[in-house]
Amino acid sequence: MSPASRPLRIVIAIGEYGLERGGASEWVQHFANWLARRGHHVSIACQQAEAAPPENCELATLTLSQRTKNSWRRASVLQQLVKQCPADIVHDTGCLWAADVFHPLMGSLLHNWHRELRTHTPTGYFRRLWRVRMWRDFRLQWHQMRRCRRLVACSKGVAADFARLGCKTAVVIRNGIRLLVPLSASDIARLREKLGVGNRLLAIVTANNFRLKGVRTVLGALAMLEKSERERFLVLIAGHNRDGSYQRFIDEHGLRDCCRLMGWVSDIEPLYQAAGIFLHPTHHDSGSLSTLKAIAAGCAVVTSRFDGSAEVIRDGVEGVVLNQPSDPNELKGILTRLLDANLRNRLATAARQLAPAVSEDNCFGQLEALYFRLLERAGA
Repeated sequence: MSPASRPLRIVIAIGEYGLERGGASEWVQHFANWLARRGHHVSIACQQAEAAPPENCELATLTLSQRTKNSWRRASVLQQLVKQCPADIVHDTGCLWAADVFHPLMGSLLHNWHRELRTHTPTGYFRRLWRVRMWRDFRLQWHQMRRCRRLVACSKGVAADFARLGCKTAVVIRNGIRLLVPLSASDIARLREKLGVGNRLLAIVTANNFRLKGVRTVLGALAMLEKSERERFLVLIAGHNRDGSYQRFIDEHGLRDCCRLMGWVSDIEPLYQAAGIFLHPTHHDSGSLSTLKAIAAGCAVVTSRFDGSAEVIRDGVEGVVLNQPSDPNELKGILTRLLDANLRNRLATAARQLAPAVSEDNCFGQLEALYFRLLERAGA
């Protein structure tokens, strides 16, 4: 067996592992499964797990007494847990003191929180600033980027963010997705009937942080449309949300007939194939998996320049890239344009051609190759 194909012992660290937590856990699950199929021994180390590990992978978790909401202390106890796991490579997604590969799936926390905080009122700004204890998190990430052997950025934008913080040697490896299993035309028709789409244009939004992902911009744009235009859409918003202000906005602006909050949807992938438009006016996303799924499904994708996954899109060719995710008027203009079926079909057809490029095999293969390069340099 050649050195580049020998099995490795790999530990992937994540704060909390649970499939209803969204992108990071999904990404770790798929990556661990891919590595295991390649013959590597994979362990997922986390503070707590809400799901079983992928097949042929192990799970290492903290005891109940060790768990903490303090990211600084959590890093210390998780580091001790990782030391108990035999490993050739430790891959940290943002929760350890030090690792071979530091791969912050949320990107630069400083830039992440700064972009979100700009969406708050002054009162909300300081309340959010206090609640997230962000300075402690920034301090931890500062240590992480200096104690890793290699920092991996999910996009050129994230690499540029870290370069502004002094780390100019990040390797850019874009996120990838497991390509969707195509639904038959009859299955799509049944799903659309179940959703009550009718002859309307189905648009989907997926978000677990409604403020960060620009849900307010979507609602504002819908409210600005002429009634005759608005009636041609059905916008479904999927994801966890505890803020009642979004439903109140829908009620107060008469959007109930064209917009619906769905809550968490466990099987979200069929929605991408049933939809005509994907809306993601995010204020920060290191590399949205949702955007990549929508591209592969052949949606007319509307995302923002702050989404790392927008780097695979040519604006106006494979999708539309918003300049100002907080401007509902810009999104309103795009929604009006997308009522043109010819434009939607052209964007969707071009997006679908990108499916091989956004496959997780590309991302995971590059990470595996990085592991072997690090081990070769270390003389292992």
